[in-house]
Amino acid sequence: MSKIFLSHATEEHDLVVHLANYLEKNDLEAWYAPRNIMGGIDYDREIIAAIKDCRAFVLILSHNSDASEDVKTEVYHAVKFKKVVICLDVDDVEPENLSYLLGMRHRLNWLERRDETLDKLVHDIRMIPDPSSRKITKPTVEVKPSVETKPIIEAKQTIEVKPPIETKPTVETKPTLETKTIIEAKQTVETKPTVEPKPTVEPTPTIKSRPAIEPKPNTENKAVINESASDPATESW
Repeated sequence: MSKIFLSHATEEHDLVVHLANYLEKNDLEAWYAPRNIMGGIDYDREIIAAIKDCRAFVLILSHNSDASEDVKTEVYHAVKFKKVVICLDVDDVEPENLSYLLGMRHRLNWLERRDETLDKLVHDIRMIPDPSSRKITKPTVEVKPSVETKPIIEAKQTIEVKPPIETKPTVETKPTLETKTIIEAKQTVETKPTVEPKPTVEPTPTIKSRPAIEPKPNTENKAVINESASDPATESW
């Protein structure tokens, strides 16, 4: 739980103790110097760190606190860290040194109704969000995406494992081996008929025909025939 920073002048020490006890009775932890500063620690650094981490900044406004430079520095850091500044008037005073920093902020008058004013202060503080509760909720929001991303990463790994890488080269190599044998078979079949007829066919030499010898006429027979024709004896016979 974040604490309630109480800014006050040294002269209002008893009043700040009373206010701190009242807040803590209502489950609101108060912080003020020098009670909450350990010995041997940088005083100014501890005050600035307490203002930065506080839930609300309560200023006990009086003539003394308006004239205090330490209180002015504390109010400056409260405005710098964008804290809710609640002014609790314990004197009838119009701030001069703190007028610029306080501006038009609403002020609670403790002089008129002390108990009711403190109850109103407790109510207003409880309406302010506690920075410490916000810090606790941040890890729960950050854990959710990490849990959701785990199944997504596992799903990606399973998708990558499903397609077998080894089957691709086996499918590609089978057609390549078959095509080679087919090409070689075609080449052997085509070359066999072309090579065999060339040596078997030999040109046959053409034999020139000699001129036919005509038979010579037999002159002797012709003379015998002529003689027989001219013989009259043969004609009568």
